[in-house]
Amino acid sequence: MTITINSFEELDNFLNYVEALNDDDAMRKHWLTLKLNPLIFKDFAEKIKKLDPFTDQYYSLIQDFFGYLQGCKYHISNEGLLIDVELMTHVGYPYSTRSPATVGAFLIAYGFIIKTMNVPIPARILDIGTGVGALTQHLAKMGYDLTCVDVNDDFLEVIRRASKGLPNRVDCVLSNMEELDLKQKFDAVLFMESFHHSLNHRETLKKAINHLKPNGIIVFAAEPIIKSETDYLPYPWGPRLDGESIRAIRKHGWIELGFSESYFYEMLHKSGLQAQRFSSSETHWADVIIARPYKSLKLGKSLSMRAGQEGTFALLSGWSQPEPFGTWTDGSSPTIRFIVEDTPETYQQLQLNFELIPFLAFTHTEQQIKVFINEHHAETWLFNGTESTEEKRTIIFLKEFLDESKVINIRFQISSPISPSS
Repeated sequence: MTITINSFEELDNFLNYVEALNDDDAMRKHWLTLKLNPLIFKDFAEKIKKLDPFTDQYYSLIQDFFGYLQGCKYHISNEGLLIDVELMTHVGYPYSTRSPATVGAFLIAYGFIIKTMNVPIPARILDIGTGVGALTQHLAKMGYDLTCVDVNDDFLEVIRRASKGLPNRVDCVLSNMEELDLKQKFDAVLFMESFHHSLNHRETLKKAINHLKPNGIIVFAAEPIIKSETDYLPYPWGPRLDGESIRAIRKHGWIELGFSESYFYEMLHKSGLQAQRFSSSETHWADVIIARPYKSLKLGKSLSMRAGQEGTFALLSGWSQPEPFGTWTDGSSPTIRFIVEDTPETYQQLQLNFELIPFLAFTHTEQQIKVFINEHHAETWLFNGTESTEEKRTIIFLKEFLDESKVINIRFQISSPISPSS
Protein backbone atom coordinates (compact mmCIF):
# COMPACT_ATOMS: atom_id res chain seq x y z
CA MET A 1 0.00 0.00 0.00
CA THR A 2 1.19 3.51 -0.83
CA ILE A 3 -0.09 6.72 0.75
CA THR A 4 0.40 9.81 -1.41
CA ILE A 5 0.82 13.10 0.45
CA ASN A 6 -0.06 16.33 -1.37
CA SER A 7 0.53 19.01 1.28
CA PHE A 8 2.47 19.68 4.48
CA GLU A 9 -0.81 19.62 6.42
CA GLU A 10 -1.51 16.07 5.21
CA LEU A 11 2.08 15.14 5.95
CA ASP A 12 1.98 16.41 9.55
CA ASN A 13 -1.31 14.63 10.20
CA PHE A 14 0.13 11.38 8.86
CA LEU A 15 3.31 11.72 10.92
CA ASN A 16 1.32 12.43 14.10
CA TYR A 17 -0.78 9.33 13.45
CA VAL A 18 2.31 7.15 12.97
CA GLU A 19 4.03 8.64 16.03
CA ALA A 20 1.01 7.75 18.18
CA LEU A 21 1.46 4.06 17.32
CA ASN A 22 4.48 4.06 19.66
CA ASP A 23 5.74 0.86 18.05
CA ASP A 24 9.12 0.82 16.27
CA ASP A 25 8.22 -1.86 13.73
CA ALA A 26 4.85 -0.30 12.91
CA MET A 27 6.33 3.18 12.50
CA ARG A 28 9.07 1.98 10.15
CA LYS A 29 6.48 0.06 8.11
CA HIS A 30 4.25 3.14 7.78
CA TRP A 31 7.15 5.42 6.81
CA LEU A 32 7.88 3.08 3.90
CA THR A 33 4.33 3.51 2.59
CA LEU A 34 4.72 7.27 2.36
CA LYS A 35 4.96 8.83 -1.11
CA LEU A 36 5.35 12.58 -1.34
CA ASN A 37 3.98 14.50 -4.30
CA PRO A 38 7.02 16.32 -5.80
CA LEU A 39 4.89 19.46 -6.16
CA ILE A 40 5.14 19.89 -2.36
CA PHE A 41 8.80 20.78 -2.79
CA LYS A 42 8.13 23.49 -5.41
CA ASP A 43 11.08 23.81 -7.81
CA PHE A 44 13.85 23.55 -5.20
CA ALA A 45 15.15 20.20 -6.48
CA GLU A 46 15.38 21.39 -10.09
CA LYS A 47 17.21 24.57 -9.09
CA ILE A 48 19.65 22.62 -6.88
CA LYS A 49 20.49 20.10 -9.63
CA LYS A 50 21.64 22.91 -11.96
CA LEU A 51 24.32 24.17 -9.56
CA ASP A 52 27.88 23.06 -8.77
CA PRO A 53 27.54 21.17 -5.44
CA PHE A 54 30.82 22.63 -4.16
CA THR A 55 29.76 26.29 -4.46
CA ASP A 56 28.42 28.73 -1.87
CA GLN A 57 25.36 29.27 -4.06
CA TYR A 58 24.47 25.57 -3.79
CA TYR A 59 25.00 25.61 -0.02
CA SER A 60 22.81 28.71 0.35
CA LEU A 61 19.97 27.13 -1.66
CA ILE A 62 20.16 23.99 0.50
CA GLN A 63 19.80 26.18 3.60
CA ASP A 64 16.71 27.78 2.08
CA PHE A 65 15.28 24.37 1.21
CA PHE A 66 15.73 23.11 4.77
CA GLY A 67 14.04 26.23 6.10
CA TYR A 68 11.13 25.56 3.75
CA LEU A 69 10.86 21.91 4.82
CA GLN A 70 11.19 22.65 8.53
CA GLY A 71 8.88 25.64 8.51
CA CYS A 72 11.52 27.74 10.31
CA LYS A 73 15.17 28.65 10.08
CA TYR A 74 17.55 25.84 11.05
CA HIS A 75 19.61 26.17 14.23
CA ILE A 76 22.22 23.77 15.59
CA SER A 77 20.35 23.55 18.91
CA ASN A 78 17.63 21.61 17.05
CA GLU A 79 19.97 18.61 16.84
CA GLY A 80 19.28 17.75 20.48
CA LEU A 81 16.55 15.46 21.77
CA LEU A 82 14.84 15.11 25.13
CA ILE A 83 15.62 11.66 26.53
CA ASP A 84 15.20 9.68 29.72
CA VAL A 85 18.84 9.59 30.84
CA GLU A 86 18.15 6.90 33.44
CA LEU A 87 16.41 4.63 30.93
CA MET A 88 19.08 5.12 28.28
CA THR A 89 21.85 4.41 30.81
CA HIS A 90 20.40 1.10 31.97
CA VAL A 91 18.58 -0.04 28.80
CA GLY A 92 20.05 2.04 25.98
CA TYR A 93 19.52 2.10 22.24
CA PRO A 94 18.58 0.03 20.25
CA TYR A 95 17.20 -2.07 23.11
CA SER A 96 14.75 0.69 24.02
CA THR A 97 12.93 0.08 20.70
CA ARG A 98 11.88 -3.40 21.98
CA SER A 99 11.93 -4.53 18.35
CA PRO A 100 13.70 -7.84 17.61
CA ALA A 101 14.18 -6.72 14.00
CA THR A 102 15.72 -3.36 14.90
CA VAL A 103 17.87 -4.64 17.77
CA GLY A 104 19.10 -7.59 15.71
CA ALA A 105 19.94 -5.39 12.72
CA PHE A 106 21.90 -2.91 14.82
CA LEU A 107 23.87 -5.61 16.62
CA ILE A 108 24.83 -7.10 13.25
CA ALA A 109 25.83 -3.60 12.10
CA TYR A 110 27.94 -2.90 15.19
CA GLY A 111 29.85 -6.14 14.73
CA PHE A 112 30.37 -5.45 11.03
CA ILE A 113 31.59 -1.90 11.70
CA ILE A 114 34.06 -2.95 14.41
CA LYS A 115 35.41 -5.79 12.27
CA THR A 116 35.75 -3.54 9.20
CA MET A 117 37.46 -0.73 11.13
CA ASN A 118 40.01 -3.28 12.35
CA VAL A 119 41.86 -0.79 14.57
CA PRO A 120 44.51 -2.55 16.69
CA ILE A 121 44.32 -2.03 20.47
CA PRO A 122 45.61 0.09 22.16
CA ALA A 123 44.32 3.02 20.13
CA ARG A 124 42.52 6.33 20.52
CA ILE A 125 39.17 6.81 18.74
CA LEU A 126 37.36 10.12 18.28
CA ASP A 127 33.61 9.49 18.04
CA ILE A 128 31.95 12.58 16.53
CA GLY A 129 28.18 12.91 16.92
CA THR A 130 28.19 9.96 19.28
CA GLY A 131 24.53 10.22 20.38
CA VAL A 132 23.80 8.00 23.40
CA GLY A 133 26.87 5.95 22.55
CA ALA A 134 25.36 2.63 21.47
CA LEU A 135 28.40 1.72 19.36
CA THR A 136 30.72 3.68 21.65
CA GLN A 137 30.00 1.41 24.59
CA HIS A 138 31.00 -1.68 22.62
CA LEU A 139 34.28 0.00 21.66
CA ALA A 140 34.93 1.17 25.23
CA LYS A 141 34.46 -2.33 26.63
CA MET A 142 36.99 -3.63 24.10
CA GLY A 143 39.68 -1.38 25.58
CA TYR A 144 39.88 1.58 23.21
CA ASP A 145 40.46 5.06 24.64
CA LEU A 146 37.53 7.14 23.43
CA THR A 147 36.70 10.80 23.09
CA CYS A 148 32.96 11.27 22.51
CA VAL A 149 31.67 14.49 20.97
CA ASP A 150 28.05 15.59 20.84
CA VAL A 151 25.98 18.76 20.89
CA ASN A 152 23.54 17.27 23.46
CA ASP A 153 24.86 17.00 27.03
CA ASP A 154 22.11 14.51 28.01
CA PHE A 155 23.52 12.10 25.43
CA LEU A 156 26.99 12.55 26.91
CA GLU A 157 25.67 12.04 30.43
CA VAL A 158 24.43 8.59 29.37
CA ILE A 159 27.95 7.76 28.18
CA ARG A 160 29.54 9.11 31.39
CA ARG A 161 27.32 6.91 33.52
CA ALA A 162 27.57 3.83 31.31
CA SER A 163 31.38 3.98 31.12
CA LYS A 164 32.00 4.24 34.87
CA GLY A 165 34.33 1.54 36.11
CA LEU A 166 35.98 0.86 32.75
CA PRO A 167 39.80 0.80 32.96
CA ASN A 168 40.34 2.78 29.76
CA ARG A 169 39.58 6.47 29.22
CA VAL A 170 36.21 7.65 27.94
CA ASP A 171 36.17 11.45 27.66
CA CYS A 172 33.08 13.46 26.74
CA VAL A 173 33.23 16.79 24.89
CA LEU A 174 30.20 19.05 24.42
CA SER A 175 30.72 20.63 21.00
CA ASN A 176 29.29 21.35 17.59
CA MET A 177 31.15 19.00 15.23
CA GLU A 178 31.84 21.85 12.79
CA GLU A 179 33.73 23.81 15.49
CA LEU A 180 35.59 20.96 17.18
CA ASP A 181 39.12 21.86 18.27
CA LEU A 182 41.03 19.34 20.38
CA LYS A 183 44.74 19.04 21.08
CA GLN A 184 44.90 15.27 20.65
CA LYS A 185 45.41 13.25 17.48
CA PHE A 186 43.56 9.97 16.96
CA ASP A 187 44.08 6.61 15.31
CA ALA A 188 40.50 6.68 14.03
CA VAL A 189 37.75 9.29 13.69
CA LEU A 190 34.29 7.73 13.69
CA PHE A 191 30.99 9.03 12.36
CA MET A 192 28.16 6.63 13.13
CA GLU A 193 24.91 7.95 11.60
CA SER A 194 26.12 11.46 12.43
CA PHE A 195 28.02 13.02 9.52
CA HIS A 196 24.76 13.64 7.65
CA HIS A 197 23.60 15.90 10.53
CA SER A 198 26.28 18.46 9.63
CA LEU A 199 25.00 21.04 7.16
CA ASN A 200 28.52 22.41 6.67
CA HIS A 201 29.82 18.86 6.30
CA ARG A 202 32.97 19.84 4.38
CA GLU A 203 34.08 21.91 7.38
CA THR A 204 33.32 18.94 9.63
CA LEU A 205 35.48 16.77 7.39
CA LYS A 206 38.36 19.27 7.74
CA LYS A 207 38.05 19.03 11.52
CA ALA A 208 38.19 15.24 11.32
CA ILE A 209 41.32 15.34 9.16
CA ASN A 210 42.98 17.82 11.54
CA HIS A 211 42.51 15.36 14.43
CA LEU A 212 43.90 12.37 12.55
CA LYS A 213 47.27 10.70 13.12
CA PRO A 214 49.42 10.22 9.97
CA ASN A 215 48.30 6.60 9.48
CA GLY A 216 44.83 7.09 10.91
CA ILE A 217 41.46 6.42 9.29
CA ILE A 218 38.12 8.21 9.11
CA VAL A 219 35.13 5.88 9.37
CA PHE A 220 31.71 6.74 7.94
CA ALA A 221 29.30 4.11 9.27
CA ALA A 222 25.63 3.76 8.27
CA GLU A 223 25.66 7.13 6.52
CA PRO A 224 23.11 7.80 3.73
CA ILE A 225 25.51 7.69 0.78
CA ILE A 226 23.43 6.73 -2.24
CA LYS A 227 24.91 4.90 -5.23
CA SER A 228 22.49 6.31 -7.81
CA GLU A 229 19.94 9.13 -8.03
CA THR A 230 16.54 8.41 -6.46
CA ASP A 231 13.28 10.27 -5.89
CA TYR A 232 14.30 10.94 -2.29
CA LEU A 233 17.76 12.24 -3.27
CA PRO A 234 17.47 13.83 -6.74
CA TYR A 235 20.65 15.94 -6.43
CA PRO A 236 24.35 15.49 -5.44
CA TRP A 237 23.67 16.29 -1.78
CA GLY A 238 20.84 17.79 0.20
CA PRO A 239 17.85 16.88 2.36
CA ARG A 240 16.58 13.33 1.98
CA LEU A 241 12.94 13.30 0.94
CA ASP A 242 11.85 9.87 2.20
CA GLY A 243 9.19 9.56 4.91
CA GLU A 244 11.46 8.88 7.88
CA SER A 245 13.84 11.74 7.00
CA ILE A 246 11.04 14.25 6.40
CA ARG A 247 9.56 13.23 9.75
CA ALA A 248 12.89 14.04 11.49
CA ILE A 249 13.14 17.36 9.65
CA ARG A 250 9.54 18.39 10.43
CA LYS A 251 9.24 17.02 13.97
CA HIS A 252 12.72 17.65 15.39
CA GLY A 253 14.18 20.29 13.07
CA TRP A 254 17.19 18.06 12.38
CA ILE A 255 19.46 18.27 9.38
CA GLU A 256 18.95 15.06 7.41
CA LEU A 257 21.38 15.13 4.51
CA GLY A 258 21.92 12.51 1.87
CA PHE A 259 24.93 12.26 -0.45
CA SER A 260 25.34 10.72 -3.86
CA GLU A 261 28.28 8.34 -3.88
CA SER A 262 29.98 10.25 -6.73
CA TYR A 263 29.74 13.56 -4.83
CA PHE A 264 30.93 11.98 -1.58
CA TYR A 265 34.00 10.40 -3.19
CA GLU A 266 34.81 13.65 -5.02
CA MET A 267 34.58 15.53 -1.70
CA LEU A 268 37.01 13.07 -0.11
CA HIS A 269 39.33 13.35 -3.12
CA LYS A 270 39.37 17.16 -2.92
CA SER A 271 40.28 16.78 0.78
CA GLY A 272 43.24 14.50 0.02
CA LEU A 273 41.48 11.29 1.05
CA GLN A 274 40.91 7.98 -0.69
CA ALA A 275 38.18 5.59 0.34
CA GLN A 276 36.93 2.02 0.28
CA ARG A 277 33.34 0.94 0.86
CA PHE A 278 32.28 -2.27 2.58
CA SER A 279 28.67 -3.43 2.92
CA SER A 280 26.76 -6.42 4.24
CA SER A 281 23.52 -7.70 2.77
CA GLU A 282 22.25 -8.43 6.31
CA THR A 283 21.17 -4.84 7.02
CA HIS A 284 21.58 -1.40 5.46
CA TRP A 285 23.14 -0.18 8.73
CA ALA A 286 26.09 -2.52 8.10
CA ASP A 287 27.68 -0.13 5.61
CA VAL A 288 31.13 1.38 6.13
CA ILE A 289 33.35 3.75 4.16
CA ILE A 290 36.96 3.85 5.34
CA ALA A 291 38.81 7.01 4.27
CA ARG A 292 42.51 7.69 4.73
CA PRO A 293 45.02 10.22 3.39
CA TYR A 294 46.44 9.33 0.00
CA LYS A 295 49.39 6.98 0.25
CA SER A 296 52.40 8.61 -1.38
CA LEU A 297 54.88 6.57 -3.39
CA LYS A 298 58.48 7.64 -3.87
CA LEU A 299 60.11 6.87 -7.19
CA GLY A 300 61.78 3.49 -7.07
CA LYS A 301 59.70 2.19 -4.17
CA SER A 302 57.01 -0.51 -4.15
CA LEU A 303 53.55 -1.02 -2.75
CA SER A 304 52.41 -4.49 -1.73
CA MET A 305 48.72 -5.36 -1.98
CA ARG A 306 48.94 -8.21 0.55
CA ALA A 307 46.76 -8.05 3.67
CA GLY A 308 48.29 -5.77 6.27
CA GLN A 309 50.63 -4.08 3.79
CA GLU A 310 50.50 -0.36 3.04
CA GLY A 311 49.60 -0.90 -0.61
CA THR A 312 46.09 -1.92 0.37
CA PHE A 313 45.53 1.72 1.39
CA ALA A 314 45.69 2.61 -2.31
CA LEU A 315 42.87 0.22 -3.29
CA LEU A 316 39.63 1.99 -4.13
CA SER A 317 36.51 0.31 -5.53
CA GLY A 318 36.45 -3.03 -7.27
CA TRP A 319 38.56 -5.14 -4.89
CA SER A 320 37.88 -8.01 -2.53
CA GLN A 321 39.13 -8.09 1.06
CA PRO A 322 42.97 -8.31 1.02
CA GLU A 323 44.41 -11.75 1.73
CA PRO A 324 47.93 -12.81 2.82
CA PHE A 325 49.04 -13.56 -0.78
CA GLY A 326 47.48 -10.41 -2.31
CA THR A 327 44.12 -8.95 -3.31
CA TRP A 328 41.63 -10.21 -5.90
CA THR A 329 39.82 -7.85 -8.21
CA ASP A 330 36.04 -7.83 -7.82
CA GLY A 331 34.07 -6.84 -10.89
CA SER A 332 35.11 -5.35 -14.21
CA SER A 333 36.64 -2.00 -13.24
CA PRO A 334 38.93 -2.04 -10.14
CA THR A 335 40.84 1.14 -9.31
CA ILE A 336 44.08 2.04 -7.50
CA ARG A 337 44.97 5.57 -6.45
CA PHE A 338 48.08 7.08 -4.84
CA ILE A 339 50.27 10.18 -4.98
CA VAL A 340 53.74 10.32 -6.52
CA GLU A 341 55.82 12.05 -3.87
CA ASP A 342 58.62 13.32 -6.13
CA THR A 343 58.52 13.96 -9.87
CA PRO A 344 61.60 15.99 -10.89
CA GLU A 345 61.03 18.42 -13.73
CA THR A 346 63.68 16.64 -15.81
CA TYR A 347 61.45 13.52 -16.00
CA GLN A 348 59.32 13.47 -19.14
CA GLN A 349 58.07 9.94 -18.58
CA LEU A 350 57.16 7.72 -15.65
CA GLN A 351 57.22 3.96 -15.43
CA LEU A 352 55.03 1.61 -13.39
CA ASN A 353 56.03 -2.02 -12.91
CA PHE A 354 53.35 -4.55 -11.96
CA GLU A 355 53.58 -8.06 -10.55
CA LEU A 356 50.21 -9.77 -10.92
CA ILE A 357 48.45 -13.07 -11.47
CA PRO A 358 45.81 -13.21 -14.24
CA PHE A 359 43.14 -15.81 -13.56
CA LEU A 360 43.37 -18.40 -16.33
CA ALA A 361 41.97 -21.93 -16.54
CA PHE A 362 40.77 -24.51 -19.10
CA THR A 363 37.37 -22.80 -19.00
CA HIS A 364 38.84 -19.29 -19.11
CA THR A 365 41.89 -19.25 -21.38
CA GLU A 366 42.04 -15.58 -22.34
CA GLN A 367 42.04 -12.34 -20.38
CA GLN A 368 42.16 -8.83 -21.84
CA ILE A 369 42.70 -5.83 -19.59
CA LYS A 370 42.82 -2.18 -20.63
CA VAL A 371 44.79 0.03 -18.26
CA PHE A 372 43.94 3.72 -17.85
CA ILE A 373 46.17 6.26 -16.07
CA ASN A 374 44.06 9.23 -14.97
CA GLU A 375 41.57 8.15 -17.68
CA HIS A 376 44.26 8.16 -20.42
CA HIS A 377 44.44 4.75 -22.12
CA ALA A 378 47.99 3.65 -21.36
CA GLU A 379 48.15 -0.04 -22.26
CA THR A 380 46.18 -3.15 -23.19
CA TRP A 381 47.31 -6.41 -21.61
CA LEU A 382 46.56 -9.80 -23.15
CA PHE A 383 46.98 -13.04 -21.20
CA ASN A 384 46.55 -16.53 -22.65
CA GLY A 385 46.85 -20.04 -21.27
CA THR A 386 45.29 -22.55 -18.94
CA GLU A 387 47.22 -21.85 -15.74
CA SER A 388 47.45 -18.87 -13.41
CA THR A 389 51.08 -17.88 -12.96
CA GLU A 390 52.74 -14.66 -11.86
CA GLU A 391 53.26 -12.14 -14.65
CA LYS A 392 55.22 -8.90 -14.89
CA ARG A 393 53.99 -5.93 -16.87
CA THR A 394 55.43 -2.43 -17.38
CA ILE A 395 53.62 0.76 -18.33
CA ILE A 396 55.52 3.85 -19.49
CA PHE A 397 53.43 7.00 -19.61
CA LEU A 398 53.91 10.73 -20.04
CA LYS A 399 54.24 12.90 -16.97
CA GLU A 400 51.60 15.19 -18.47
CA PHE A 401 49.02 12.55 -17.49
CA LEU A 402 49.41 13.96 -13.95
CA ASP A 403 47.97 17.23 -12.71
CA GLU A 404 49.40 19.45 -9.96
CA SER A 405 48.09 17.09 -7.26
CA LYS A 406 50.42 14.34 -8.61
CA VAL A 407 47.64 11.81 -8.13
CA ILE A 408 47.91 8.60 -10.14
CA ASN A 409 44.55 6.96 -10.67
CA ILE A 410 44.93 3.51 -12.25
CA ARG A 411 41.77 1.90 -13.61
CA PHE A 412 41.77 -1.62 -15.00
CA GLN A 413 38.99 -2.44 -17.46
CA ILE A 414 38.62 -6.24 -17.44
CA SER A 415 36.85 -7.63 -20.51
CA SER A 416 35.61 -10.89 -18.99
CA PRO A 417 35.99 -10.97 -15.20
CA ILE A 418 35.48 -14.32 -13.52
CA SER A 419 35.80 -15.34 -9.89
CA PRO A 420 37.98 -18.28 -8.77
CA SER A 421 34.91 -19.90 -7.24
CA SER A 422 33.27 -19.87 -10.70
